[in-house]
Order: sequence, then C-alpha cells, then structure tokens
Amino acid sequence: MAHIDDRFSNSQLIPSGSGFEGLKVQKPDEFDFLYEFGKNDFITEETIHFVQTNDPCYIKIIVDDIRIQSKWKDFINDNENFLNASKLRLYIILLMQQASFTNMFRCKWWQHQYLRFNLVPYHENCPNCVTLINQSKVGAILHMEWNGKKYEKLHISIDIAPAISIFNQWPSNAYKHSLPVIEIDDLTQ
Repeated sequence: MAHIDDRFSNSQLIPSGSGFEGLKVQKPDEFDFLYEFGKNDFITEETIHFVQTNDPCYIKIIVDDIRIQSKWKDFINDNENFLNASKLRLYIILLMQQASFTNMFRCKWWQHQYLRFNLVPYHENCPNCVTLINQSKVGAILHMEWNGKKYEKLHISIDIAPAISIFNQWPSNAYKHSLPVIEIDDLTQ
C-alpha cells in the first residue's frame, strides 16, 4: 500500500488472535492481523489525545498536531479535529484493493501453489458486484481458498484491523467490557 500512498510507509502487519497464539480450536480458517500505522508522520501517541464516548470500548481520537492535521486532512473532521475512523477504514480497503492488482502483488500471490483468492459480493444488495477485500466493522476481510495436502478447498478469511500504538494514555473506558459479567454464583443456581 505504501507504494500507492506514501503516507502509509513504515506501517506493518502484526499477527494476532487465536490462529497465531496457538489457541485455534478448529480448522485454521480465520486469521487476524493488526495493521499498525508507522510513525512516519502519522497519528502517534505524541500527536493525539482521546475523548471518551458513551459507548463502552469506543473512544474518539483528536489530532492535536497541525502538521499531521494537514497531511491527513481527508480523514480529520474540520470542526473538532476528530479522526474519522470510518473514512480511514474505507480508504485502507480501497488501497488494499488497488494493491491487490499491482504487478508486485500478482507475481507473489496470484500464482501461489496452494492459495486462491475468492471474489465475494461487495454488498448484499448487489450479488454481481464482487471484490477480493470486503469491509468489516473495524477493518478489512480478505477471502481465499487454501488447497494444501492436509486441507483442501478450505475457505480462509483474514481480518485486518487498523491500529495505533498506545503506551501511556490508554483510555479508562477501554477496559470496560460491553457484555454483562456472569458471576460464578449465577452458574450454580
């Protein structure tokens, strides 16, 4: 993606979730990655602050640095300098779709011996509109089929969620769980 938009240089994919932690219970059909933005003139802990919301586990990010606001103006609300996560997510999906058709990607992945990319409906109301990469609630999903020796015709989904490294100002409402907590006494009654 960085060769299409250099604002995304220095970013990296970080394996996460049960597939990489050795905790996957069933077939290896779903993998998670965090797409961590690089610190190359992007939104970092030093250039932002958080505003808590009424929704558990959700926050708003305000970009404080004027230089960053200018560089990333397409994704920042003009009035209050909020990062618009929806716009950024859709743009990342667009970049991924563009990157998937570059020669570099095609030479490396389209000809893979065991891997085949699946086209999926882009939207439920348009079954003939297909894409390799679809949007999820927080990021993107790639769909493919694995045809190896152990697993044949195994549908695989790869979830990619955008992420910003935060170490010192983790918002307090991020620790709240949105599901009700079940007490052990509730299970025995």
